[in-house]
Amino acid sequence: RDLQFLRTEAPWCDVEHECAQLFQASPGHLALLPAGVSSWCPATQAVLPTVLSVRIPHESIVETGGFMIGYPYGFEARSCNCEDLSRLPAEDIAWEVFLLRLGCRAATIEGSRSRAGSVILPSLADLGPGDAAQQVIDSLPASTLAWLQQGTLLTALSGCLVPPTGLIASAVLGPLPSLPGFVESVAVPAGKEELAESIGIRTRASPDLCCLMMASMADCGLRRVGPYIEVLAKLQAERASGKVPVEKPCKPMLYLEDGADGGHAYVSVENLYVLTDDFANRMDETCKQGAGDSMEDTGMCSRVEDAVMLKEGFGHLRRLLGREVVSRTTNTVYWSFAPELAALGCPRQPSVADCVRALQVAASHQDNFHLLGACTGKKQTGELLNDRGLQALLSLYCLLEDVLCCEDSNQIHGANVGPQHAARNYKHWSWEHRVNRQACNEGLAGTCNLCIPLVTWEGRVIQETIVEAVAPWACRSIWLLDAALASSAPVSFIHLEIAERCPRIVAALGLRYLETQAAIQWHQSNNNPEHELLEVSQAISKALGQPVTAVSCNWIALDVIFYPHAQQQQQDHSPHQLAHAPFEMGDPCGRVQMRFRTQPPFAFLQAGDAGVLALALRFVEEPAARAALVAAALARLLEEGQGLGRMAAEASARSTCEGIRSFASQRLWEQTSQMPLEAEFSGAGSRLFHATRLVLPAGDGEVSLPGLTGSFGGVEDYEDAEFHVPLAGTGSVADRRADDERFRLMVDNLLAGKQNLSAGGRPLGSSVNVDVAALKEQQRRVGERAEHIYHCFLQRAYGEEYSPRRDWVSSARCRVFPQLRQGLDDAAGFDFLVVDTAQLIVPSRGSRSTRCFIEVKGCAGAFNGNFCLSANEQRKRDQVSASKGEGRAYVIAVVESVDDVTACSIRHFVWSDDASLLRLEPDSFLAFVNPSRGTKVGCVSSQQPNRTLQDRERGQEVSSPSPPQQ
Repeated sequence: RDLQFLRTEAPWCDVEHECAQLFQASPGHLALLPAGVSSWCPATQAVLPTVLSVRIPHESIVETGGFMIGYPYGFEARSCNCEDLSRLPAEDIAWEVFLLRLGCRAATIEGSRSRAGSVILPSLADLGPGDAAQQVIDSLPASTLAWLQQGTLLTALSGCLVPPTGLIASAVLGPLPSLPGFVESVAVPAGKEELAESIGIRTRASPDLCCLMMASMADCGLRRVGPYIEVLAKLQAERASGKVPVEKPCKPMLYLEDGADGGHAYVSVENLYVLTDDFANRMDETCKQGAGDSMEDTGMCSRVEDAVMLKEGFGHLRRLLGREVVSRTTNTVYWSFAPELAALGCPRQPSVADCVRALQVAASHQDNFHLLGACTGKKQTGELLNDRGLQALLSLYCLLEDVLCCEDSNQIHGANVGPQHAARNYKHWSWEHRVNRQACNEGLAGTCNLCIPLVTWEGRVIQETIVEAVAPWACRSIWLLDAALASSAPVSFIHLEIAERCPRIVAALGLRYLETQAAIQWHQSNNNPEHELLEVSQAISKALGQPVTAVSCNWIALDVIFYPHAQQQQQDHSPHQLAHAPFEMGDPCGRVQMRFRTQPPFAFLQAGDAGVLALALRFVEEPAARAALVAAALARLLEEGQGLGRMAAEASARSTCEGIRSFASQRLWEQTSQMPLEAEFSGAGSRLFHATRLVLPAGDGEVSLPGLTGSFGGVEDYEDAEFHVPLAGTGSVADRRADDERFRLMVDNLLAGKQNLSAGGRPLGSSVNVDVAALKEQQRRVGERAEHIYHCFLQRAYGEEYSPRRDWVSSARCRVFPQLRQGLDDAAGFDFLVVDTAQLIVPSRGSRSTRCFIEVKGCAGAFNGNFCLSANEQRKRDQVSASKGEGRAYVIAVVESVDDVTACSIRHFVWSDDASLLRLEPDSFLAFVNPSRGTKVGCVSSQQPNRTLQDRERGQEVSSPSPPQQ
């Protein structure tokens, strides 16, 4: 009764003060506590028999030399001597707090002695004030607290008895529409959150709990972003408090309103990219361009082109692997929780394994290959990739190259190979860096030691594991590749785009470059003497920052020499060893030597700090054409040597060549110049050097640079845009679509049994009374429509063998296909490049198909033989005529009566077979041809009644226009 008085009536501070003043002792040293029915013990030697009003099993208590306090507590409970008396837990907890103040100890429990789940805790609401219960918890030994959390049971809201560590506070699970079967919750009263957390109940949104909640919401089909944002906000607050994330017990899911297919989607965090700003900006390089900068000034063209490839590759990866994105522009509602999503396991950008997996899926998808036909209702696919499949795989290679760049940048800097090697732009990779495999792929061999499918030069896929003995080679030059393939050497080559754009992939796979394994032999004879271009040499040397000697010659003849079975790197050997010592090179089968099948228009040879630029000017007589060739060569050297983008290099080359007054030869080079190449001469007839020192045109056709080539006169200086702007009055999309329908109908009539008919007789045109200005204006006005008609003709006549992306090179293509803006060249000297497999363009030449360079000329009315011709077109004809034995032809296609589709027809004039077919007037820019000498594809008679053409876009009928007066 005295103890009960002290607990309930006397303030504790007064008790401590009186004990100290009267007895010079603490209350614990003076108080005697009942240790049973009739025995007593000092408070400092007593042990509590309960924890949070729960009686501890006696067999679980570890003996520590103390006395167990008698239970139940209080005078009334002991006087009735009934342990089953219904008691309030809060009363027992108040006694526990008082006895602990007296100096009593909490019992120490050994886990191996206790029976799990044998004791049931009262509800949190019955435990009284939270601060009192917390004082009891704070005084417990670690083993007793662990028994309380895991060895006792608490009643969940579902009515089940669950250990406290298996319970979640119901307030935390607020967003969930329903609980999973394995999740139990309990109500935690206000003010007892700390107590609940102390006994093991989860009251905070930890990462594992957030994962569980998001997975549950996705399983329930919750299609609102609000609850998911609420869960992420809880996780954000948890991370801000400094809590350490725990292991995720399940894969969290997220609901996205903007999925990859444009609709709603549920995605696991492992399949969700939270893009970093750096990666997102690399896919949108144009955002870095200043408002006052131009594409030429900043060199943005190369980066923009790479960004387009990177973005396209990332889109293919998302489609193939089912990945989703959160960024500043996509699914932006989740962007503010990017750190939390990353903590849950969302990658910040694709990994090497992701890229390789996407390549494997794309390489095995039958829609990416050409179809061979149908057999028993099943599609049969070939081995060659179609245009869409090839573009998809090449863009994925560019994405993998970018990912490798991010992963090996630190290793490259550690290898001390220079800042240029670590550059993201592949144009900065010199041969020294490309062949330095240890520096560029240290630590990446294991990452890339996967079965990466490779695309060969012809579009075939290799999916087998790469073995060094039969591994394909890489080659950056189309000229070297063409010669190596013509030699029938037992070597396969990867695609040129991979070899050029992806040096890290080539190095990581251990592939060899043909350029590092080959020697080049330059043949020289009396009929192609070299003459030095003094003014050109000075201008190019200043532009490149190194001594360069520019020479002109009639033609350039080159041989490539290499060893298909060589097992060692050959770039350390001299060209003479490569050319004359096959057995010393470890190749018992001997060497391969092959002449270039086409003559390059220019070639640059690097010799130490100096260089020689040879220009083949045999068929290039006009100053404007020579200026274009020199500018194209200089632009190529700026791209290769200084890493400039195409547009920046062309702008610089154009500016340099505009200041050159003379492109003529001043002196014979071999007799007057002392160049550092004499040590490489092997006699008077040839020269040998490593292929890595040779720079050739980027393409295998004629080089040209828009903006420098005039028509017939001198060098013209006019503003040049990247793409031709469509002419005013070309109409809306609906008008162009209506034109397309009319043209296709007309072509169908042309090909309906009226092909390869002889042209009717017409009088030969002359320059008398010909308004040149009016003719040029007419040709300009109808030119794009004429090319549109001819495009429809090629589509109908050749089907899948004709590809506008590949075969239509003029800017008029943008009128029909506005998105196809790559590869345009209005200065190529032709509009279409088609292989005449159907023999509808060139008269039959046996079983061999002719490669036709086609220039389209349009005429508003009937064709009378007059049209305008440019110097580019004449020069291209001369080049094709010089090599017509190789199955090539230059054809002028005249589309007459363009303004009257009911009277339209197409004529073909094979100019490369007969130079006298056309009569040229240099002063007036005119060409004259007898219309009867052309091959007429067909004609819809003008006497037929006009057919009514329906404009489906506008839903109204439109009559064909009447022919204009000429």
